[in-house]
Amino acid sequence: MRRITFVFLMLFTLLAAASASAWTVDFEDLTLASESYRHDTNGFTSQGASFYNYFYAPWNYWEGWSYSNRTDTTVPMDYTNQWSSMAGGGYGGIGNYGVAYDASASYMGSKPLVCLDAPSSLAGAYFTNNTYAYSTMFYGDWMTEAFEYGDWFRLSITGYKDLSPTGVVEFYLADYRSSDQNAWYIVDAWTWVDLSALGVVDSLSFSLSGSDSGAYGLNTPAYFALDNLTSAAPVPIPGAVWLFGSGLLGLIGLRRKRGLV
Repeated sequence: MRRITFVFLMLFTLLAAASASAWTVDFEDLTLASESYRHDTNGFTSQGASFYNYFYAPWNYWEGWSYSNRTDTTVPMDYTNQWSSMAGGGYGGIGNYGVAYDASASYMGSKPLVCLDAPSSLAGAYFTNNTYAYSTMFYGDWMTEAFEYGDWFRLSITGYKDLSPTGVVEFYLADYRSSDQNAWYIVDAWTWVDLSALGVVDSLSFSLSGSDSGAYGLNTPAYFALDNLTSAAPVPIPGAVWLFGSGLLGLIGLRRKRGLV
């Protein structure tokens, strides 16, 4: 009886894992007027993930996460256009997407944080620059020069499980480190980043760093955009296991019928 119960529990666990489905946070469950954005005082929840934010209305100051569907990639290319993606909207060119501001990059603020409803393995997500950050790297502004040889702008994504780090994935939003100018780039399209190396996580933190930094931290505006955060597909259960499970359930039923268990 104990042996059968143990095997049955193992089978139940496998079947439960197989029944889980992959999910994607694409922000389309959030309502926005056309060409608008929103940042709530404490953040927002979308499709099984919580995006944390701090918003101080008297100064219209925020740090953390907001969401947007703005498509303007040209006018104006300054802080007033900090809620537009350089890809011209969400992944695929339409819809909502997340915009993050990393206040920890320039002073004692907070990193953008995402918490999942349940621990999950991640497949990845799409990232791109926002209009404000892109413009300062490409054109320069009153605080910084346009990027030149040796410059870079990097996003670091750290996974956590039960408050312990599981790994870090790094993605260069701009990279001018190569001696070959043809290899220089500033990301202006949605780009897939594989997050599977983070393993099983229940939260993520995001931080920005770059070559253009000074006494007060990063000079490059510390923004990025995210869309389609996607979990890994569940591992299929081999047919032999299903067959074994069916046989086991039949055996248990037969033994019960005969009064053997």
